[in-house]
Amino acid sequence: MKVGLAGATGLVGGACAEILQQESRVESIRSYGRRASCASSPKLRFVQTDFSSFAADGGAPLDAAICALGSTIRKAGSQQAFFQIDHDFVLRFAARCRELGVRKFVLVSAMGADADSRFFYNQVKGAAERDLKQIGFESLVILQPSLLLGERQESRFVEKLAITLAPLVQSLLVGPLKAGRPIEAKRVAETAVAALFHQTAKVELISNKKMLEGAWASK
Repeated sequence: MKVGLAGATGLVGGACAEILQQESRVESIRSYGRRASCASSPKLRFVQTDFSSFAADGGAPLDAAICALGSTIRKAGSQQAFFQIDHDFVLRFAARCRELGVRKFVLVSAMGADADSRFFYNQVKGAAERDLKQIGFESLVILQPSLLLGERQESRFVEKLAITLAPLVQSLLVGPLKAGRPIEAKRVAETAVAALFHQTAKVELISNKKMLEGAWASK
């Protein structure tokens, strides 16, 4: 299988790159981004792109793709910039993947994604999910993780504080609230890669609860 990957410098995307390189069923990985990730192997080829031009990818066919693009409003600098990254870039990457023959597209979205939400972050995530359904993939798999746990390359004070408090938060989230517990980025990445090889519906939604339970994690 030939796989396209966007967002390999991020927490989930980086873990995806590592897992894909170790997966014997993956022949090659084409990683798209502004800068190369730390992960490297003979399987992985980096394609520098600003997500408005994909000429450097050579137009070679791909079988599947994982999109782990994502930012925060604070890091992006404005709501407009955040929308461009988490919606426009996602859609441009997906459209290019469709042109290259991708049949299965896996998106790492977020818990609470809803185009009609009162919260801008959730609105954008939901709009991306909604608009991706129009691209025409044989199968679109959408992962909706809660707060991601793991070591980031860049500093995000609020997220670091939340991660520090995660054990306490997890102990308080019981019963129906358990589904919203923070999740290890590696588990999300394992789920994303495993989804490439599972039979999935036209649109398959994988909730944070399912990922926490490990039902979709690679074996």
